[in-house]
Amino acid sequence: QPGPRLPLAEARFPGTAAFSPSRLLSIAGGAAQFLAAPEAAVHAIRSAYHKRYYLAVEVARPVVRAAGGQVFISVPIREGLPARVRAVRFAAATQPAEELSRAAQIEIGAPYEESRVLDAVSRLRDYYWERGYSRVHVSATAQPAGADLDVVFSVTEATRTAVESIEITGLSQTRQSLVRNSIGVKSGDSLDPRKLATAERKLLALGTFSRATVAPSPDNPAIL
Repeated sequence: QPGPRLPLAEARFPGTAAFSPSRLLSIAGGAAQFLAAPEAAVHAIRSAYHKRYYLAVEVARPVVRAAGGQVFISVPIREGLPARVRAVRFAAATQPAEELSRAAQIEIGAPYEESRVLDAVSRLRDYYWERGYSRVHVSATAQPAGADLDVVFSVTEATRTAVESIEITGLSQTRQSLVRNSIGVKSGDSLDPRKLATAERKLLALGTFSRATVAPSPDNPAIL
């Protein structure tokens, strides 16, 4: 005996501010999920909060009642505070942690923001490139620490590379000294990949060449 089909009158989520009620209803899979699979609906809502770094969120079991030929659903939520950065660590790095922290610019105690961490990865890569670690690899992960997060940067430094000498080929009418003075790199410098790209742009900006390529040899120190 299925009885009458009752329309949903209201779905309430008291305590929520990060999501609208309609969004939470959609995340849960619709009103029917609160009746047929309440645990799955609660899990979906909790996972959505975790993705926004509300790690201390509490989602109560749905309260469903019928009155006046309609269905009312209430899901109390305690959001807590968004996760903050508890600590910053640098795995497998040999450079001083104090210098890496200054380069990363991640503030302890600040709300965790993925965009800030991605920017920190770029700054750390620049830090290593400036020092000649042209093959460095930097990645970041956020590890839960209670209601907060630890930001862990994994660094594969490889080997620092320097410029041994500079060889110039392909000139027929242009002086080598003009090229050497234009590229901004000299023997003994750290091999910074950013400087190589800049050197190519500077050479093309002279208006003398149709093509200019600046490339290092695989040796260490390298021939440019």
